[in-house]
Amino acid sequence: MLLPRRLLRFGSFEADLGACELRNRGSIVHLPLQAFQVLQVLIENPGRVVTRDELRRAVWSADTFVEFDRGLNNAISRVRDVLHDSATSPRFVETIPRKGYRFIAPVEQVGEPADPPPSLPSPESTARTMRGRWAWVALGAVAIAAFASWLAMSRRPLPASTQQRTIAVLPFVAGDASDASGDTYVAFGMTEALMTELSRVGSLRVISQTSALQYKGARKPLRQIADELGAGTIVEGSVLREGARVRITVQLIDAQTDTHVWAQSYPRESATVLSGQRELAREVAGIIRSRLVPAVRAASPLLGHTNAAAYEAYVKGRYFLQQPSEDAWQKSREFFEQAIAADPNFAPAHVGLSNYWGSTDRVPPAEAMPKAKASALRALALDEHLAAAHASLAYVHYFGDWDWVETERRFVRAIELDPSDSWSRRWHALYLNAIGRSADAIEEIRRAIELDPISVSAYDAAGAIYFDARQYDKIVEQARKINELSPNDPRALIHFATAYFHQGKMEQALEFAQKGVDTSGRNAAFLCVLAGAQHRAGLTAEAEKTLAEVNRQASQGYVPDVFLALATLWMHGSDAALPFLQRAYQRRDSYIVILNSSPWFDPMRQHPGYQDLVRRMKFPS
Repeated sequence: MLLPRRLLRFGSFEADLGACELRNRGSIVHLPLQAFQVLQVLIENPGRVVTRDELRRAVWSADTFVEFDRGLNNAISRVRDVLHDSATSPRFVETIPRKGYRFIAPVEQVGEPADPPPSLPSPESTARTMRGRWAWVALGAVAIAAFASWLAMSRRPLPASTQQRTIAVLPFVAGDASDASGDTYVAFGMTEALMTELSRVGSLRVISQTSALQYKGARKPLRQIADELGAGTIVEGSVLREGARVRITVQLIDAQTDTHVWAQSYPRESATVLSGQRELAREVAGIIRSRLVPAVRAASPLLGHTNAAAYEAYVKGRYFLQQPSEDAWQKSREFFEQAIAADPNFAPAHVGLSNYWGSTDRVPPAEAMPKAKASALRALALDEHLAAAHASLAYVHYFGDWDWVETERRFVRAIELDPSDSWSRRWHALYLNAIGRSADAIEEIRRAIELDPISVSAYDAAGAIYFDARQYDKIVEQARKINELSPNDPRALIHFATAYFHQGKMEQALEFAQKGVDTSGRNAAFLCVLAGAQHRAGLTAEAEKTLAEVNRQASQGYVPDVFLALATLWMHGSDAALPFLQRAYQRRDSYIVILNSSPWFDPMRQHPGYQDLVRRMKFPS
């Protein structure tokens, strides 16, 4: 292992390891944190093959469940982009097939940078300084710096009065971020509990957790973060271990003036800090409410009383449910089941279990959705005022039952109970879109994005909504926004491919569909889009080969029949596609909810068999 360095030079570039900055001839080059960390490992070991496993252990925490292969590929791609390098004729980063990467350019140690980096946070804020110190544990911190400039120019600013009542709770910083069984859970649980409590104050608009989590580990001026989120007030916090005790520090900051409105430290016994954080979150939320909206009373608590074991397991379940991995989701299921075993009457744990069954792709929908419904119904039986329970049941009614009336009723009730929940608004928008209410869907997804302004999932939903509205230029806009947030994200690539396909731009459709196939690990959805594009471009033999690969995948595991139907339709016509849709109906395939609205099925809308399926689905008029 080489000795730590502060400033390394190669070619016209300098890497400031202390500031996590890359410069080219003195000008800062924007590089996402994770990509910079990968570059740092390579330039600290010039001329040596650094294996993919070494990079995983150096950059990705062992306790964080991420799609490592895609993350590393994206990071290497971003590094090459900013270095103007090529994989085929490398000047800096050489790929060693099936092993890893080697930095082949000479690297010179320069020494300490003369001036402190201008973007370092103010030392007056302990929590802000620690966000930089623990930047390596960031969850999904991809291309935020690049996105910030776009957001400042293109996102419609909120009125001043709305910003003043909009609050963002940034991820609490864990003093020992590597300890996934201790401080990390406390920091995550405190962040989420405080958001939950503040969302009970009807006059406050709380930025969604999805967007707030993008700033975990980010080193940015607080004013910039507030502008990107459209928030007038910021809550920061930290969790520091002091022997057998844990100190939780919370700060309330006026983002417009960058001044502290209120700050307080709460020492707690280490053994009880996780189970006691609900009460602490309520106390802190009450103080914040009194400072911001003193005349407003809060609603009844959203997280009811339970025992310590149940709540601790619930927090861990929520932590793993946030990770983008089936393995992590399986862990979340185990923790939710532990919580229910410790307290069968703890409604939020049943909601968590319902969310797991509604999210997993390891279990066919005909089996998973009834379990998701049973858990959601149990949660509502325990607490009919729990917004998340109504939202979970609405999700099941939508994808599992195809009960459009109940879907609408439950989503509306969830939003009434928690207007700041972007998740409910996003799925409500997709439901409205599926039943043909495009204008209402567009308005609802706009609200969801205001609550979750830098969420890939929100822009992904917006892309799907504009697709069904046949506004293909708008789909490309959403895909570009996703790509700025998360370069080479498959969700951007699928929108590019489908938009260009339906615009008749087959060359671009083929390019993005193929890139999506490669990036997603040959996902069946991309293969089906690629097959259709190949066929329309006159590449008949290649299209048949691609479709055969999808059929092989289907013979070995679960592949939605709706995917097979759309590829078969564009290649072989309505009669050939209909059996796949009929089987999707029989198997309760969740994706069949797009049947009545998606442009993919426009060529067969006059087919009697298709019309019969639409009647059986009982879509609203």
